[in-house]
Amino acid sequence: MRKLLLIIVVLSTAVRLYPTLLSGLPFSTDAWSPIRNTELLLKHVRLDSNLMDGYNCYWPANSLFGSFLSLITGIKPIDAMRLGIPFSGSLTLLIFYVLAKRISGNYDTACLASALLAFAYPYAFFTAGVTKETYANPIYMLLILLFLRGSFLGFALSSLALAMAHHLTSAMAIVILAGITLQNEVEGLISGKMDSLKPILLSVLVVVTTLYFLLYANKGMRVSFEPKDILSALSYQILFLSIALYIAFNKNLIKLKTSLIMPSAAVLLIVVISTRRAIIPGAPVFPVHYIIYLAPFILIAPFSVMGLKRNEIVFWLLTMLGVEAYAGFGNPPLGPTLAYRAVNFLWPPLALSSAIGFEGKRRAKVIAFLIIVLCLLDFHASVNMKERYMGYFWLYTKQEYQAALYLLNTNRIIACDVKISYLLRDYFNIKTDVAQGLQFLRGNDRSSLFFLYSEMLKNGYVLYGHVVDLPSSWRDISKSNLIYFNGEVSLYGGVS
Repeated sequence: MRKLLLIIVVLSTAVRLYPTLLSGLPFSTDAWSPIRNTELLLKHVRLDSNLMDGYNCYWPANSLFGSFLSLITGIKPIDAMRLGIPFSGSLTLLIFYVLAKRISGNYDTACLASALLAFAYPYAFFTAGVTKETYANPIYMLLILLFLRGSFLGFALSSLALAMAHHLTSAMAIVILAGITLQNEVEGLISGKMDSLKPILLSVLVVVTTLYFLLYANKGMRVSFEPKDILSALSYQILFLSIALYIAFNKNLIKLKTSLIMPSAAVLLIVVISTRRAIIPGAPVFPVHYIIYLAPFILIAPFSVMGLKRNEIVFWLLTMLGVEAYAGFGNPPLGPTLAYRAVNFLWPPLALSSAIGFEGKRRAKVIAFLIIVLCLLDFHASVNMKERYMGYFWLYTKQEYQAALYLLNTNRIIACDVKISYLLRDYFNIKTDVAQGLQFLRGNDRSSLFFLYSEMLKNGYVLYGHVVDLPSSWRDISKSNLIYFNGEVSLYGGVS
């Protein structure tokens, strides 16, 4: 069993390191800002200096890690982070294995759950990137484990580490542990054995996160929440926690055939509808063949229901479904953004409940293997096939980096899409204008310095939250002066 777990961790690490080893550059659009912060951190001590990016510097844990790793190994910060952050994220699997063993009480189940999470899509895709979320993943998983074990000091220190690592992960940890605390309190009322430590631990996390936000990180928040947004989110949590309470104390529901058929049918219905219309405001309408990319969720749904045998899993999973429901009906850009981000937090309880659902069903485990294969297909479609709606733009090429170096000393504002803007603006500190890039393509402004890369011709112009087709007039771009070309990137400047 230990050898199998080791193989899973090694393969999981390989999957997460693959994109950066393929390109030789950091993976993800979010990578450039923390890497630049890390490089600056080695020269300047103050994290809130005007030299920093004004956003990621308020959650500096991954940049601090990159700085120390660079100092210890002697390698450049860009290499330290593109390799070190995905590697650290892959260590989540070891913590998750211990957590899964504690909840399920079964080594085989914990191993299968770890295998499902190791290759889950988009979880594996996101944790391959140099992001705050990747670095925060093992911390938040450790936080849940320490919460269940009742380790006060370790939990308090982990709460502070998580607050410094990532805002969304801290919020999700609070939601998850609030659900498990509710479950614990209800069970205590029924049994007459109350556990006062878990509410205290939850309070520690809330206080640490709130103080960190109020005293330091509030300047970095770019999303504002109105009272109606908070009330809406709470209403969904109340609804799904009520369902969790009902399931937790009516376990016979799990044995009903309808409870096994309906989840897959519901997921399939959502998938089919998403190929016909946007089910979330601002979300794209997917091509029909994307059904195969969403197949893992269809296949895993009934087994996740069958595995709702431990109340911790019931409340963990249902609280995350509550977040997804809120995201689904939220207003753009928060709704679509939170929807795909929250899937990463949905996968750990989904993997564990499904692994429990597979217990004692040897033939059915073939489906578990198929789910893993399909998830790897999704990863391949994102990184190698560069499917349009699957985050292909996280993978940068050396030619794009070289073109950015060519622009290093320019004083001009570069017209480009969001993918290139992250690289130029957040790493090289070059001014960019995404809207101006669209105007250039439409022929309304050919005086700009425009950055065109080959993948843009295939998949379109990347905007925040979505990708748009190039306007038909883009072909007239040949009338502009080509001032740079390296086989992958063309830089155009002014009308000829």
